[in-house]
Amino acid sequence: MCRVHFPDILFLMETKNKLEVLAELHVALGYKWFRTIEPDGLSGGLAIFWKENLDVVVLLEDKNVLDMKITSGGRVWFLSCIYGNPNPKFRAEVWERVTRFGSSRKDAWCMIGDFNEILSNDEKIGGKVRHLSSFRQFQTFLQNCDMKELGSTGNKFTWRGVRNKQTIKCCLDRCVANPSWLSMFPSGHQWFL
Repeated sequence: MCRVHFPDILFLMETKNKLEVLAELHVALGYKWFRTIEPDGLSGGLAIFWKENLDVVVLLEDKNVLDMKITSGGRVWFLSCIYGNPNPKFRAEVWERVTRFGSSRKDAWCMIGDFNEILSNDEKIGGKVRHLSSFRQFQTFLQNCDMKELGSTGNKFTWRGVRNKQTIKCCLDRCVANPSWLSMFPSGHQWFL
């Protein structure tokens, strides 16, 4: 992926690797800087790699969120890298934490990551149809932060699993942004590879 596309910023979720492995990886991929959140045993782990031309200040970091202020080419914007808690019981805690700092953020801001949640039954193939109320927390979270999903190319069904002997596919990964970010980066787009 990096050999063809080489984005300015690369966010990795569920790395399941220690700092030493990710330190070697960021250099091998051609990045100057990196930050990691160590995995908890054999699960989780986050890493963000970025190029030398970016000034990145990490504002908040935990096992589900990396929130950063980024300066590049005289432009300042915010990036929140999200790994939604895989346990639905604790997912709302992530939304609440981000909403606390994000609901008043008017500067250019986008969020990327594996949110581990969908917005509607249209983002799911297979399995039982979910009740509409089950989407409300995630929808409200994005509304409270004034986020809109970027246009996309490719297969949005980025997760696949088997539950009760049925194959299920879901759109868990996404990039959303507020109006200021969309204005700053009008050609912003998601590519699902």
